[in-house]
Amino acid sequence: MGSKEDVLLRIYIGQNIRSIPYRKNEQIIYKGYGILESEIRESKEVKKLMSEGLVRGKYLPTEPVSARLLVTTEKGSEVASALLKRRLEEKKSELEAKFKDIPKKVLGFIIENSDSDSGLIYRVPEPLLTLEKRAEKRILSDSRMLILRDKLFRILSEYEFCVKTWYYLSHDILSGYVISPEVREFLMENFATPLSTEERKIMDIYSFLVSIMHYLHSNDIDLVRQQFYRLLKQYNLEENDIAAVVQATFKKGITSEYYGLLYDGKPFEIKDLSRFEKYLENEIIKPMMDNLLGKGEFKYTFKEYEFNAQLRPLSEVKEKLGLLSDDEIEDFYTRLRYFENELREFLKKKLGKGWLKRLKNELPEVVGKWEERKKDDEEKGKEPEKDLIKYADFGDYIEIIKKYKRGFTSNPIECGEIIAHLKDLVDFGRNPIAHARTITQKDIHVAGRAMDYLENWMERKSKGTS
Repeated sequence: MGSKEDVLLRIYIGQNIRSIPYRKNEQIIYKGYGILESEIRESKEVKKLMSEGLVRGKYLPTEPVSARLLVTTEKGSEVASALLKRRLEEKKSELEAKFKDIPKKVLGFIIENSDSDSGLIYRVPEPLLTLEKRAEKRILSDSRMLILRDKLFRILSEYEFCVKTWYYLSHDILSGYVISPEVREFLMENFATPLSTEERKIMDIYSFLVSIMHYLHSNDIDLVRQQFYRLLKQYNLEENDIAAVVQATFKKGITSEYYGLLYDGKPFEIKDLSRFEKYLENEIIKPMMDNLLGKGEFKYTFKEYEFNAQLRPLSEVKEKLGLLSDDEIEDFYTRLRYFENELREFLKKKLGKGWLKRLKNELPEVVGKWEERKKDDEEKGKEPEKDLIKYADFGDYIEIIKKYKRGFTSNPIECGEIIAHLKDLVDFGRNPIAHARTITQKDIHVAGRAMDYLENWMERKSKGTS
């Protein structure tokens, strides 16, 4: 059984098993949401901490269970943080001796590669059954890293600088090690060596190549280009970075030459997938493991194979091919979502207060589909939409406008234009987004122009102008 101070620290650290982000001074700060009360057995100490205003309890009415949590108050967080910093300094020499068998690069690598945005959660690892797309995950799955990772968290747990607890917002049974921002900062400052920019870059190249090889099987060139560009942006790479490795594999007969994103076909082709995977393992993962374990300095060996042709900057390639960034796709999706809700409200308003009864009588097949979709939600245990029109799709909107066209326009030509623009929005925007198809700047332009037209039409009709 722990003392009152021990319990306070356990709650303070353990509450980070779930963290809520908020903005402070233009920075994202994560605040611990709470640890399951059932994880803290010292009930007397908890009551004392509550009476002193250092800890409070709260309920979490959510799936899969309704749970009671413990979390530190603002006062409790200040007290716990000061106590934790003092204990860390007091145990610094002991920790240094305990960590002597964990290379500094390994310790830094483990701490920097957490399983949460907050950087404080480290899930108990599961067996790796498939080729891991990210280099970091692949390295962490190595048995030598697993042993050192386990040792690190056992030491931290021994000194109560780490808490192993349950993640309670999951239908799966998940447990993980949790640290606090103070512990993370202390470890990185005193016992860790971060990776260099070059070391991070070569791991990003590995992650890119493992991710893109699944798309290279596709015969849809536009899809391959879009994903190629997206992954280059995701990993902050340029084509020359990839060309250097591909030219090396080309010399060994594993891939084609590197042709580039502006080539008529795929940027490059993999001739032997098994040899390609083995090459990446031998030339990137194994040397990086040796580097982390202190068995040799990692050397970037692909420079001599660097592609000689002038590959254009990614920004120029994007414009020439009409590719979209993830932000552009997200912005379009957001606009589409707001537009569809606006369209639904507009249709209801034009049909009048008894709109649903009217549709049930005059378009029963349309309303019948909505009711089936609602019933399907209920059978799956999902909270159904309160407004039935939320189950409508663009085909339904077109049917409604066709049925009541005089209520939406007095001009037959305009009615045809309205329906044509709705179809353009579906064909060039909504369907590609909804079904994860290739979408280009040209598609976004056509769909955006359709929304501009329809928004203008709805605004005119809402004001009663022709």
